[in-house]
Amino acid sequence: MDFKLSPAVIQTAQAHDGPIETDALIVGAGPVGLFQVFELGLLEIKAHVIDSLAYPGGQPMELYPDKPIYDIPAVPCARARN
Repeated sequence: MDFKLSPAVIQTAQAHDGPIETDALIVGAGPVGLFQVFELGLLEIKAHVIDSLAYPGGQPMELYPDKPIYDIPAVPCARARN
């Protein structure tokens, strides 16, 4: 897979040359990290996510993007790439 950064991601990274002020820092943009950001948003807690990959999705996106995932509540079948 060859992923390219979107112009919006590049622009955001360039806009933050100095320290970023936040209430919470989430390390990892996999399913759990993204869910944590969602939950913190419900509590109106400002959060930032960092990840070593150029795209969100974590291991499901990296290892098996097209494999069906059946263990997500309220979603009968999902794929990491969708």
